[in-house]
Amino acid sequence: MAVRISLVMPNYNHAAYLERSVGAMLAQTRPADEIIIIDDASTDDSLAIIDAVTKGNPHVRVVRHETRAGVVSALNEGLSLASGDFVGFLGADDEVHEGFIASLMPLIEAHPEAGFGCGRVVLKDEGDRIAGERPIIRPTAQARYVPPADVRRQLASADNFFLGQVTLYSRRRLIQLGGFDASLGSLSDGMQQRRLATRWGYVFLPEVLGVWRVHGANYSVASATDPATIEAMVRNARLVLAEEDQALYPHDYPHIFERRLRFNGARLLTTEIARAPAITDRISAIIGGSRLDQVVLGAARHFGRLAPVAATAWLALRLRPMSPWWLMSEAALRLKARLTRARAL
Repeated sequence: MAVRISLVMPNYNHAAYLERSVGAMLAQTRPADEIIIIDDASTDDSLAIIDAVTKGNPHVRVVRHETRAGVVSALNEGLSLASGDFVGFLGADDEVHEGFIASLMPLIEAHPEAGFGCGRVVLKDEGDRIAGERPIIRPTAQARYVPPADVRRQLASADNFFLGQVTLYSRRRLIQLGGFDASLGSLSDGMQQRRLATRWGYVFLPEVLGVWRVHGANYSVASATDPATIEAMVRNARLVLAEEDQALYPHDYPHIFERRLRFNGARLLTTEIARAPAITDRISAIIGGSRLDQVVLGAARHFGRLAPVAATAWLALRLRPMSPWWLMSEAALRLKARLTRARAL
C-alpha cells in the first residue's frame, strides 16, 4: 500500500513569501496527496495570494481563522485534519525544493517504523543570499535509518540535527505523543523530534532539501533570541524531560539540553555583536552569564569581521554544547566536499 503524504502550512502575515512557499509545495516531483494551508487571521494580502496560487487545485484545503490562535495551535489543527501516513509542517516564509518528498520517500518506505525523516537546509537572508547551511553537524554522512540506540549516543555528543522545515513526521507516532506542546512555543517541534527519535529512530538524508529564510519576523529566531522566552523554554523543557523515561536519553540530558538551548539562542545574536554594543548584555542574559562573560564578549566586539567567530568560540567554551571532535570532523568533511567541487570545475 502506497504511503500517503500530507503537507501542512500555517501562515500569519507572510504574504511576501507565499507565492514561492506555496508554489514550492505545488511543484513537488512526487506530489503531496493533500495540502492544508491554515491562515491564522492574517491582516495582509495572504488570503488573496493563497487563493491565486492554489486556484483550482483539488488537493488543497484552505482553513481561514477569524481570530489568531498561534503557530502551535495551527500545527495541531493541521495534524488533526491531515490524513497522510507522514505529514510535513512547512514554514510560510520558507521553501522546500521540488524533490523534498521524492528524495525522502525511499528512506521512509524502507523504514516505516521511523518517527520521521528529515534532511538539510540552506539559510538565506532577505536579499536571497546564502548565509550558511543547517544542521551545523550532520548526524550521519550517509543516507540511513538511525535506530534509537544510536540516537542516544548521538545526543550525548551533539544535538540540533533535526529541522522542521524539511521533516516528514509519522502522523501516527506524532499523535501517539500528543502532538505539539504549546507550552514550548517555537521549541515544540524540536522537542517532539527528539522524543520521536529516541523511541522509534529516524531517517536522515544529508542533502539540502529546502530553504530556511532568516529575517526579522522569524518565529523561531525571535523566540530563541529573547532572554525571557529562553527562560520559559528552559523551564518548560525541564518539565517535559522530567516526565520522560531517562533510559531513552544520555546521562544528564536535561542539563545538556539546557546548555545547547542557551548556546543556540546566544549564537544567533553574535552576527550583530560588532555593530550593536547592547547585544553583549542580551547574549549574557541568555546564557545566564557573569561579569566575566560580559568582559570577554565586550572584547570580542573589537575583532571586526571576526567578532562573531570570537564570540561564538567563547560561548562554545563556556557552555560546551557539543563534542569538539565531532565538530572538527564535520568541518573536515565540509572542507573535503568544497575541494572536491572546486577540482570538478
